[in-house]
Amino acid sequence: HKSEGWATMMRRLVRVTFAFAFLVCACTCDNASQQQALCDVQRANAPTCWADVDLCSPAAVNLTALPCAVLDANNLVVKLFLGSNSMTGVLPASFASLVTLQELNLGSNSLVGPIPAAIANLTQLTAIDLGSNLFNGSIPAFIGKLAATIIKLHNNNLTGEIPDFTSPLLTELDLSYNKLTGGIPDSFGKLVSLTKLYLQANLLDGEVNEALRNCTQLSYLFLTLNFFSGSVSDTVRALNLTDCDASQNCLECSNETSWCTCDHVRNDCPVVSSSVERVMDTTDKIVISVVTLGVVCALSVFGAWVSIHDNFAFPKYLRGKLSRSQRYDVLDS
Repeated sequence: HKSEGWATMMRRLVRVTFAFAFLVCACTCDNASQQQALCDVQRANAPTCWADVDLCSPAAVNLTALPCAVLDANNLVVKLFLGSNSMTGVLPASFASLVTLQELNLGSNSLVGPIPAAIANLTQLTAIDLGSNLFNGSIPAFIGKLAATIIKLHNNNLTGEIPDFTSPLLTELDLSYNKLTGGIPDSFGKLVSLTKLYLQANLLDGEVNEALRNCTQLSYLFLTLNFFSGSVSDTVRALNLTDCDASQNCLECSNETSWCTCDHVRNDCPVVSSSVERVMDTTDKIVISVVTLGVVCALSVFGAWVSIHDNFAFPKYLRGKLSRSQRYDVLDS
């Protein structure tokens, strides 16, 4: 019995040892892959707050602190704040190794290309800001599947239709100032925690989707500068909004609108009207320029005629003795 007890204890000890070794190896491997990812970002995108740090040196794998970042107890990055850091270029594929990231801010830089597929691997993200960059292409479907509370993609060159966003945890979604087309997806009805929705300055059209009636926590709604048309349903208008702007669309409005005042739902059809205004402004400028040029030419011709007339219409002995008015009298006679 004693030998069986010792055997059981030894087996347990071996298991614990292997488990501990596995954890140590896992942490070491994570640290190594993280260091490589950070090194690649430093080389490819050159964030200014890392200018005094060499993330490609062997010692960087043991970093206990990092500018513009927050590390956890295992020295793994959980928050990365690289907004307004003069970053350029394309994010490296190794960015996918930063699987412990919970908050990511890359806003207000000059990053280019499509939204990186590497972000699909960052499943722990709770907040992501890619706004005010030069990202192009469509919004990938994986962005809409992130279990994040804040997603900001504003002020880029994103095109195509809005993908489905389904996270009930999402509280703020900013897709403004892009070139998105189509309408508001039905999936927005699942965003039951949404408080802020920014869709202004795109090319969106159709009616304001009635699915928004399910967003009962919605306080801020901005739809201005699009092509939304038709009337807004009573259920959507019943939302208790703190601030709202749906102006410069093609929406119908009545004085009974409680959802947005008629001042905020003007029937402007923005892009059409602004285009017409631009054409009229251009036409006016052309007409004014042509008229001005014509007047200048006419005055020049008249001045030349007067000069020639004065010099050749009279003999030399009369030019100095007669005034200009007297010359005209002689010519008229």
